[in-house]
Amino acid sequence: GFLALLAGCQHTTGPVSLNQSLREELLAMQAADQRARNQAPDAAEAGAIGNIDKLHTARLKEIVQLYGWPTNSLVGVDGANAAFLLAQHADMDPSFQREVLRMMEPLVASGEAQASNHAYLWDRTNTPQKFGTQGRCVGKSQWEPREIESPGEVDMRREKIGLPPMSEYIKVVSQFCTRVEG
Repeated sequence: GFLALLAGCQHTTGPVSLNQSLREELLAMQAADQRARNQAPDAAEAGAIGNIDKLHTARLKEIVQLYGWPTNSLVGVDGANAAFLLAQHADMDPSFQREVLRMMEPLVASGEAQASNHAYLWDRTNTPQKFGTQGRCVGKSQWEPREIESPGEVDMRREKIGLPPMSEYIKVVSQFCTRVEG
């Protein structure tokens, strides 16, 4: 009745309250995403990762339609980070990734989304990239970023959003290069 109607209006009349069940759902999706990616990367697991990404992208689209982009206030910082990770792995739907990017931009300014998450997704969906977050392993313990716009200014852009300098980032990410990718 009337109380349910009032509860439905809650989001527009006052501060957003934490949606614990949505937060838990996003965290569970993130855990499943990471479990799939931490398996030995053979052909069977690659298929499993694709399947889980499709499933998560479809559900994330429903969530975004219902609530807008999951903000820090709505799902907590950990829930918002989980939503970002799922969007980052929605590579089979680049138009959705770009839509998420547009939704996140004003939220970064208000502190409802992390600037670094926005930067990672920007790099994931644009060539050349701005922040040097995307690349590939070119040798054992050797990671290389994809093409970077104005590479001389990349460390300045990274510093503005709280990312370490490229030289540090390359060192850290290179540790995960255990084999050369094709």
